[in-house]
Amino acid sequence: MQKVPIERVPCNYGNERPYFRCSGVVNGRHCKRRVVKLYLGGRYFFCRHCYNLSYSSQSEAKSDRMLRRANKLRTALGGKRGSAHFIAPRPKGMWQRNYQRKRFEIEWCEGQANQLFIAKYAHLLSEEERERYFGSR
Repeated sequence: MQKVPIERVPCNYGNERPYFRCSGVVNGRHCKRRVVKLYLGGRYFFCRHCYNLSYSSQSEAKSDRMLRRANKLRTALGGKRGSAHFIAPRPKGMWQRNYQRKRFEIEWCEGQANQLFIAKYAHLLSEEERERYFGSR
């Protein structure tokens, strides 16, 4: 049975917040990080650093990152995710320049993702199609 110490830290406006103290040992050193979540990666509960866990977004391709960013902006404007849909009209109360900036960023991100996609699969294109998309080289 594993015992996990809990540390309570006072908040700025009263009350307190509980944190776990990681009891992992990495390279002969005790971790003792103060964390909110512990993960069960084997027999014991340790922090993400001890188990060497990373977020899925840290290993995604740049084109996927661009599309995720564009989709986030699309939903922030009240529209649907995906470049198959139109960009939503300006929400009531949003300044015109903010709306235009977000529209431009959506178009830029999707354009970058398209360029990366085409570059990745350029070997599948014919010479004529390569000339059309990449120009003369």
